[in-house]
Amino acid sequence: MSPALSRILIVLIPEQEHRQFIQALTEYIIEGYYAERGFTVAYAYVMHKALTHNWRPTLWPTIVTTLI
Repeated sequence: MSPALSRILIVLIPEQEHRQFIQALTEYIIEGYYAERGFTVAYAYVMHKALTHNWRPTLWPTIVTTLI
């Protein structure tokens, strides 16, 4: 997903639900991407949290995948 688009969409989600939303979106995208191509994938991800230049919290995942 485009970072610009994700910044627009995330404001529609209450801040206390950001982590759950990003986790669900990450899993949906990874599983759908590989399933559509006929692959089974094992994956793990870590959620990072930081503050933006204007002190707003931001979350993003780092994903590691392995085809099985």
